[in-house]
Parts: sequence; C-alpha cells; structure tokens
Amino acid sequence: MNDNSSVHKLEKEIRELRGKLDNLEKEHLELQDRESLYRVIFKNAEVPVTLLDFELNKLVEFNTISYKSLGYSKEEFRDLYFFDFVEPVSMDLNETRKGSNKFECRVKAKNGEERDIMVYSRPVEIKEKLYALAAAVDITEQKKAETALRDSEEFSFSLLKKSPIPILVIDEELKVKYINPMLEKLTGYEKKEIIGTTAPFPWWPDRDEDGSGVKSWNETVFAGIDKFETNFKNRQGDTFYVIITVTPIKKDGKFKYALISWVDITARRHAEDEEKELREQYERAQRMEALGTLAGGIAHDFNNLLMGVLGRTSMMLLDKIPEDPDCKHLREIEEYVKNAADLAGQLLGFARGGKYEISCIDPNRLIDTTAGMFGRTKKEIHIHKRLDKRLWNVEADQGQINQVLMNIFINAWQAMPGGGRLYINTENIEVRDKFSKLKDLKPGKYVKITITDTGTGMSKEVMDRIFEPFFTTKERGRGTGLGMASAYGIISNHGGLIDVYSREGEGSTFRVYLPASEKSAEIKKEISGEITCGDETILLIDDEDIIIDVGRSMLEKLGYDVFTAKSGREAVNLFRGRKTEISLIILDMIMPDMNGNETFDHLKKIDPDVNVLLSSGYSVDEKANEIMLKGCKGFIQKPFNLKTIAQKVREIIDTRK
Repeated sequence: MNDNSSVHKLEKEIRELRGKLDNLEKEHLELQDRESLYRVIFKNAEVPVTLLDFELNKLVEFNTISYKSLGYSKEEFRDLYFFDFVEPVSMDLNETRKGSNKFECRVKAKNGEERDIMVYSRPVEIKEKLYALAAAVDITEQKKAETALRDSEEFSFSLLKKSPIPILVIDEELKVKYINPMLEKLTGYEKKEIIGTTAPFPWWPDRDEDGSGVKSWNETVFAGIDKFETNFKNRQGDTFYVIITVTPIKKDGKFKYALISWVDITARRHAEDEEKELREQYERAQRMEALGTLAGGIAHDFNNLLMGVLGRTSMMLLDKIPEDPDCKHLREIEEYVKNAADLAGQLLGFARGGKYEISCIDPNRLIDTTAGMFGRTKKEIHIHKRLDKRLWNVEADQGQINQVLMNIFINAWQAMPGGGRLYINTENIEVRDKFSKLKDLKPGKYVKITITDTGTGMSKEVMDRIFEPFFTTKERGRGTGLGMASAYGIISNHGGLIDVYSREGEGSTFRVYLPASEKSAEIKKEISGEITCGDETILLIDDEDIIIDVGRSMLEKLGYDVFTAKSGREAVNLFRGRKTEISLIILDMIMPDMNGNETFDHLKKIDPDVNVLLSSGYSVDEKANEIMLKGCKGFIQKPFNLKTIAQKVREIIDTRK
C-alpha cells in the first residue's frame, strides 16, 4: 500500500512535469514566433533601427534600411565601425549612455554624400552589457528647407535694413518685431525704444484725442491698406507728412505679421503748399490788377471833372477881394475839390499810376517826420522806433511814401481804440532768389520798414482782402476802404512790396520793402505861395474838352497867349510851324491815336531843347516816369488850381532863360 501510494505519487509528479514541459515547449514556440515577428518588424521598419555595442563601437544589430539608405551592403555595413559613417563632431555617445536622448547628427553615405538625421536613442542592458538602441529619421530635406528659409529671411531682413523706405513689422499681438534704420531716422526713436512696444505708439499718426488708441487700427492692420496719407510728429516735435502702406502677411489663413512701409512726402507737401501760396498770390495779383484798371479809369475821368471845377473856382477867387462874401463859399468849394482830389489820388495810387515826383530820400528822416506828426495828434498811442543808422536811401515819391506810412499808422490807431503801442523798425536786407520767388521781388538790396501794433488783429479773411479797394470793416459811411489799397499800389509802383501778418487778438505787422539806392538823399524845396504871371506863348495839348476850356482860361488869366491841340498829331504839326513862338508845351499823358510818349518823341525831333510840362490824372506802368527820364522838364497832376499851374509854368520857363 505504501509502495502503491508512492507509485501513484510519482506518476502524478511525472504528469505535472510533462504538463509543465508541454507549457514550456508551447511558450518556447510562442517565443520563437514572437521573435520571428519582431525580427520581421525590425528588418522591414521604414526608419533605420540599430543596436550599438559601446565597447566594440560597432552596430551589432541593424535593419535593412539602415545600410540601404546609405548605399552599403549588409556585409559592408557590418564591418564598419560606428564613426566610419558618423561624423564624430556631430554627436556625443556619453549623452546616450546616460539615458534617453534626442539629437541631430550627420552621417556619410558610401558615395560620400552627407545626410542629416534625427536620432532617438536610449541605453539597454542585455546580459549585463550596455547597448544603445536607436531609431533614426532622415531630416536632410527639412534641414535644406530650414537653411533656405533662414537664408531667405536673412536676405529679406538685409533688404529691409538697407531699404531707403522706413519699414515697420508688427505681429498678431500688434507688437513691434522689427524696424529698419530709416524708420529710426524718421521718427527720432531708437530701435531698442520701439521693439516690443504695442500700438498705439507715441509717434504713430492719427492718434485719438485722448491718446488711448488709433482710429480703426485693428481693421487697418488686419485688412491692410494701400497709400494712406497722414502726418505725425517725430521725437523733436517736427511734423512729417507720410504715405503709409500696410501689408498683412498670413499663414494658413491666419494673420501673422504686418509689413508697414512709410514714404516721407514732407518735401512734396511743402512744395505743394508753396505752389498753392504762389498760385493764390498770382490770383490775388490778377484780381488787384483788374481792380486797379477799373479804379484808375474812374479816377482819371473824375480828375478831369474836378479839374474843371477847381480851375473855375480858383479863377473866380482871383477876381474877388478877401472881404467879398463869395470868397468863403469859393474857398470851401476849393477845399471840397481838394478832398475829392485826394480820394482820386488814392485810387490812382492803387492803380499804380501816381509815382511822378521821384527823388532820393532818407527813409529814417521821413519816418521821423511822419511818426512825429501822427504822435502829436494821437497821444494815446506810444510809438517806439528802432531805426538803422546805416539805412540805405530809396528813390521814391516822398509825398506818396508819406501817405503809405500815414495809412498804416491810421489803420493801427483804429485797431487800438483804447490806446496801445506802435513799433517801427528799419533795416537793410538783401533779397536772394528763393525769397524773391516767394515774395514776388527781384533779387537785390532793399530797405525794409516793419510796423507792428498791439491792436485787435485781423482774421485770415480780412487779412486776405485788406489791400482790395473799397474793402473796409467799418460801418457804411465811416470809411472808403482805399487807404491800404492805395498803399499797396504805391509800393508796388515803386518796385517794392507790402505785406501783412496778423492774428485775431495778437495785433498786426506790416512789412514794406523798397528798392535801395546808392544816391545821396535830396532835400525837397518848398514852393512859393505867390501867383506869378507871364506873357509867353504856351501850347496846351489835351483830348478832353473840359481840360482845354478851363486850361486855356486859366493860362490866359495869368497873361499867357495860348494855342490848343486836341491830339498829338495836331500838336506836332502846330509846333513844327510855330516852334520859335512857343515857350512851353503842356502835354497830356493819355490820348488816343498818338499818346503822350509818342508825341513827346516827335516834339523832341523838331526841337531837342523843347520845354514840356507833363500833365495827367492817370498813368500806367511808370510811363510818366519814362517821359521824365527822356528830358521832360516837369510834371503836374490834375486837378490843379491857378496857383499850382502858375508856379509850375514859371519854374520851367525861367529855368530855360
């Protein structure tokens, strides 16, 4: 029993051992199958997989693509040492011993071609020996693409850096990523101050009034905009005008960057502004010229009428005793006519036709006299003078320049109803080409007179029209609007310029420019108040009946014999036959058919020493002065009274004797 029990126990153990052996055999077969599968996977993997023996420095296991990708056979590859095909400088095996590692390295194919690979490795221990199990990915084309992209970016940034156009690059967060040197120069800010800042920037155009943002900034950047014109101030506070183009750069449909280019058009805008100013000046000059022609024509006809009234009145006074009751009325009529003549004279001054009695004068002396006379009557105005002691002289009609100064003084006084200060400066200046082009002055030496008041000032609308005739800001009936218009015409006729600058509440400044002269100043002689008569023969030439009638009567009243002619041709023919009888010719400036200039030339051919007194109520473009320079002996402006014509006639006739 005991023996049977032992047998049964042994048989049971044998069965259990056979079961375990069967299981082991089964597991072995499964392990073989699994190993075969792993070897198939290992061999046919699409990426190189290798097992490196650190001690031998060789690959003890590797799959097919490991050697085929480098152009080797299996046998050739097995005989290679690791660093036969891997560049030693491109990797560090010690890092692989320490643990899992990812690194780039460079391998060399059998044909010598170098390739870049990304290696994923980790150390493994097999039978107490350390190996490196690694898988590799060929990244050669990726590296080439990265290099090309980097080269492209470097090239692009090189272009941006050297671009003559200011350029700014911002990212999707509206932060500045790059600015080129030209933008630094334009804004006055350094790169380190701008890079990383977020819009709106302190120097960015079109900032909102509260400085909190930029109008339509997001829309502008994300959508892009072409040639947006605006302006901004740089760090120094200078205003620049620019054209901005915003070009969005997208990736996969999403905004990544915006390239913002700036074109500085400041010089162009200034040129446009200057051109606009010149155009406005030209249009204003054209308008003034047209108004001048109209005003001059009116004044000419008006003067002829005044000539008849004044002439008849002065002759009537000559026949009256001072006690006659009519004398008072006649003298008042004469005074009224003189006032009307002054008004016509202002029109003529604007029409640029009244510069007749030219002499070389000292502007400082004239200013002293005129300002002194004005100051004595307007004591509430405090006058301050700063006159250049070395001021050049000018050739001008002293009476008319005095009128210009007085008109400016009166304009200032009216702008300071409660009193104020008047500043008068004189200086020598030399006008150069650029200034000349802007101010319509020929290059040369000029005397500049600056008159500034502390009055109420003018609006731009008033300032633009102040030199127009009949323009006035006074109530109807309180002013003619001719004062500044005549000043404009007088100064223009002298080859000079008058302009004004003013702002409301800040006073006004008038600047007068007159051509300088190298001649010495003359002192004007006072004319005697006596009426002198004579018995010589005078030829009176005028196309107006009223002038012929009153002129003949006045001359005959003074004792002269008078011939008359109503045209230049008639006068020339008459003088040719009676030149020995005629002591003086009074010649009208403006006549049809043959004007005063042409008539004078014909008279000079008959008698080079002919005595001619030029008479006119109006002339244009300095024609009167042209005749004076040819040898005309004097000038008398209509309307004139008996005393004036008597003095002029005797002055010329007696000088010849």
